[in-house]
Amino acid sequence: MESKTCSKCGITAPLDAFNRKKKGKYGRSAECKSCSTARYMKWARENPEAARSNTKEWVARNRERKRASDRQWRAQNYERHTAAYRRWRSLNPRDRSEYKKQWYENNRDRYRSYNAKRRAQIFRACPSWVDHASIIDVYEEAVRLTQETGLPHEVDHIVPLQNKNVCGLHVPWNLQVLPKTLNRAKSNKHEQEEPREAPPAATPNLAAGER
Repeated sequence: MESKTCSKCGITAPLDAFNRKKKGKYGRSAECKSCSTARYMKWARENPEAARSNTKEWVARNRERKRASDRQWRAQNYERHTAAYRRWRSLNPRDRSEYKKQWYENNRDRYRSYNAKRRAQIFRACPSWVDHASIIDVYEEAVRLTQETGLPHEVDHIVPLQNKNVCGLHVPWNLQVLPKTLNRAKSNKHEQEEPREAPPAATPNLAAGER
């Protein structure tokens, strides 16, 4: 593998340790990533307004990339993210409430469309023979954990209702309670595993012609 020497710290490292730069040697910058980051952080501390402006412009140009990066970071740093979220929420209760209200006002159509689609998915994935009381128990558990821990919890479908490879059912044994941040990071991903067996009492009455 090709390597080069950092012009700042003098370390010799593989090309992956250097940011891409079209006009640079081997298509990489002269500084290694560590030195480049340190230089930018120093500049950002000395120029906070310009740094914030640069960040906003970059995010505006790379929204999907930023969201994917954020989801990955939250999944890999769950405890750190949870602690930071709790601290911010306790210090900024009004800001959090105002942000949610503003988002709803700016995205009413999107919010209603998502909820309608979600209700339709659950309705189609909920068999007539399912024990609805058991489903309610799972949602009540999510409320209880939210109240006890102060951290929002949600009900997640272990096998997603909608996935390119598999679609699960809205049944008790396909539900689990997860912290909201972990559930959102999981999204509708599904890792292949042995399917769980349904409890005997929940077996459909095929003789009655139900599906």
